[in-house]
Amino acid sequence: MRKALIVSIVVVVLAGGVTAWWLTRDTAPPPMSVDDVSQKESTGPTTSDLDGTWTVEQGSDSQAGLRIVEDRFGGLRDNTAVGRTPSVTGELSIAGTTVSSGSFRVDLSKIRFTDDPGVSVADRSKYLQTKSLETDRFPDASFELTKPIRLSSPPRSGTSVVASATGDLTLHGITRSVTFDVEAKPVGSTVVLATADPVPVKLADHGIDAPEIPGLSKVRGTGEFEFLVVLRRT
Repeated sequence: MRKALIVSIVVVVLAGGVTAWWLTRDTAPPPMSVDDVSQKESTGPTTSDLDGTWTVEQGSDSQAGLRIVEDRFGGLRDNTAVGRTPSVTGELSIAGTTVSSGSFRVDLSKIRFTDDPGVSVADRSKYLQTKSLETDRFPDASFELTKPIRLSSPPRSGTSVVASATGDLTLHGITRSVTFDVEAKPVGSTVVLATADPVPVKLADHGIDAPEIPGLSKVRGTGEFEFLVVLRRT
């Protein structure tokens, strides 16, 4: 009898531990990186032939999205919500070691979130249509360079360079100037451009209300945006 009781207690403790792990683990994908795009062709642009206009290649690995931390279950756990969409358009112009201009647009109405344990996120995109991001009113986010990007050296095939980018980020209908690091890497006959690290964005700066479900989930006031675009010369 005593042995059976001990076994039952052990089972309950183990089950509780597994449940706690399942509810508190964070399954968010890692930040985007130029290394997410593999070499698909044996030859590519060299340091001497990058000049020209490069446009986001449709049907490629290009995507953009948002990351934000949710405090769950009254502080029991944090969950990183990640939403991404392949609906990205735009182009940039390169001359030598200078990116002279560039602009990109993202259709946030097409954003989809990753699942996480414990709480369904199937309706998160639907929720954002009328609340918070209000994608039914402000479907697009955009970024436009306001200063040229100066590269320390031309990107070489298979290797990447990091440089600072300054421009106007428009989100939820409000435009703010931002500066962040980007990474560029020639891959095959394309150039891959990505945020070197996710870029912090204060929701209040763009008039965005942080969603909250009392006692269940509270979204933090600062999120991050990130992008990965595959560009082909046009």
